[in-house]
Amino acid sequence: MNANRICLPLVALLAGGCASTVTVPAAPPAFPAGWEGTWRGSLRSAGGSSPMEVEMTLEVRAAEAGNWAWVITYAGPAGTQVRDYRLIARDAARGQYEIDERNGIILPVRWLDGVLLAEFEVQRSRVTVREELRSEESGLLVEMATFAAGAPSTTGGGAVPEVRGWAPVSLQRGTLRRVRR
Repeated sequence: MNANRICLPLVALLAGGCASTVTVPAAPPAFPAGWEGTWRGSLRSAGGSSPMEVEMTLEVRAAEAGNWAWVITYAGPAGTQVRDYRLIARDAARGQYEIDERNGIILPVRWLDGVLLAEFEVQRSRVTVREELRSEESGLLVEMATFAAGAPSTTGGGAVPEVRGWAPVSLQRGTLRRVRR
């Protein structure tokens, strides 16, 4: 292939020949204010005992200073479950929040680069939760990965660091769309 054929389009691109098609990603919406409203969609489950789908609704609304209602509703084959949680800002400037389940359970969560992250262990399972509002059009991505909390596999050691790993058991994933502000 002739090197000039490769270089000419590259020069045109660098000189601004395609400037009208270059888009700059939008900054993530302010958190949690940019997430306020009611979101709805389906979560699909892979792995585990059997694949299934449940409907999920997330309602986020300001409650009192530094506090938001964070109400999750799941509807599926096992019925409907409503989880009336609170999101509490501990140090919003550092992205440090908590989910208060209002039953004695309080989970630390972190807002990092446009993603809300949490990890916890319950009933011999480790759960990693990731939520990201990609855009109003793309919706709110929700992922919950579950791992067996038992003994990890351990490899390495000696000349390389010891690494402990847990095998994934299941993944629930879906996209929620805002249905009300």
